[in-house]
Amino acid sequence: LDVGGKHLELEKAGQDEYAVFLKICSSFTKFRNFTKDRDVDSELEENSRAANKIRPVLMNYEDEFKVYTHCITSCKDKENSILKEEQKLSQELSSLGGSAASEEIVACVRNPLAAPMPVGVEKVPDCRDIDEEVFRIVKSAYDPWEEGVEYDPEKHIYANVIRPYTASEFNEVTSALTDEKRIAIWKLMQDLDEWDYDVFALQKEMSGSYTHEGLANQPNGGSLFLTCYALFYKYGLMRKLNINERVVINWLSIVEAGYHPNPYHNSMHAADVLHVSHYILKKGKLIEKCKVSDEDVFCTLFAACVHDYNHPGINNAFHVKTQNYLAVLFNDRSVNENVHTSCVFELMRLDRFNVLAGFDAAKRAELREVIVELVLGTDMGLHAQILTRFKKKLEISSKVQSRDDMKLALTMCVKMADISNCGRPQKLYHGWCHQIADEFFMQGDRERLMGLAVSPFMDRYTTVMSKGQTAFMNYIVVPLFECMVWRRLNKKNIWNIGRNLLCPWLLQ
Repeated sequence: LDVGGKHLELEKAGQDEYAVFLKICSSFTKFRNFTKDRDVDSELEENSRAANKIRPVLMNYEDEFKVYTHCITSCKDKENSILKEEQKLSQELSSLGGSAASEEIVACVRNPLAAPMPVGVEKVPDCRDIDEEVFRIVKSAYDPWEEGVEYDPEKHIYANVIRPYTASEFNEVTSALTDEKRIAIWKLMQDLDEWDYDVFALQKEMSGSYTHEGLANQPNGGSLFLTCYALFYKYGLMRKLNINERVVINWLSIVEAGYHPNPYHNSMHAADVLHVSHYILKKGKLIEKCKVSDEDVFCTLFAACVHDYNHPGINNAFHVKTQNYLAVLFNDRSVNENVHTSCVFELMRLDRFNVLAGFDAAKRAELREVIVELVLGTDMGLHAQILTRFKKKLEISSKVQSRDDMKLALTMCVKMADISNCGRPQKLYHGWCHQIADEFFMQGDRERLMGLAVSPFMDRYTTVMSKGQTAFMNYIVVPLFECMVWRRLNKKNIWNIGRNLLCPWLLQ
């Protein structure tokens, strides 16, 4: 045996020692085989235990697989059955000469024309049943049809419902009017450019009264409908922007119907704000001074129209105080104003109400952005913030230098119109004052019934309305009017808006 470079020799063992050595080797070999067998058995046992654990899981998977396979088979059978039924119905429809209707978007808000439905009417109408002759006269006054031009409703979509008179026809028709109601309406509409435009009288002529009943039921349209229709044609927006008249009539129908017959925040108030916005744009020369585009004029009139749409007759503070659904939905921020815009634009997802459908996607997004900003700007909770922005802007420059400047100017226009009641002729002002007092007291009554503290100037038992009006004029109206008057607008005409502010209440 060589070990470490040395050669070792063992003495030859005897017979007995050699036998012992062989037994030891044999025993060692048996031991090794025994140990190896035990290791194999242990591994098999462990694998068996693991298999027992996995087996139920596999069985569950097998059961689920069978269930899913059955469901897939059932669905395929049902799908085949539906396809066969659809094919059968299509064949029946074809035999009747019809065609399958395209899928239509369903608005997620109430269509105001659906309630209350007229007796005997099953299908919800798309528009009011207007007196076309009245609307034809009003349209013809601002956008008469050209002599010698053939009228084609499909080509001239801005006049595809009511063909306007030519200038000569208009003079002949208006001079020969005999219907007293039409005469009264036309006479009132001739004051559209005047500061004393009377929406109370117009509403009474259109729907019978300007009380709750007259506002709740306006089957032939009311002051808002006719005023907006007239202004769209007066500014030439229908023709310039190629707006579909049918869609405008449908849209005005749902907008006016969507105003609740509240004492103050109703469609007649919207008509009043719309008119004053027009007065500021035209007589106040905001269009001229700020180079307002046709699209922005359209946005201003649109915003004035819808600025209180679906108003519930309670203010934002009531929403927040009661933490109702709308307050939670809009995170206590401009709750009513968000309702006004979201409801209108939701209904406009339907093509028959979408007055923005004629614009491309980019322009629609731009117009929507302006409209939403103008409506949100009417939130009195933001009044101080917006007025401060306006003053800071004027301290830098009175010129419109950016798109944001233009939106701010238009926001101030609608805001001024929204709180202009105090500057109207006393007959109109007193009418609005009584209306807002009634609505305030109704909210105060609700607060009292709910166990809440009654809001300031809303307690019918303790409120002195003259004090509330005086505070409103001194701290809200006069500062805004002064800011608008002395900053490059037409001072003479804009100050006419405020010349009646020194009404008797301010002298008390």
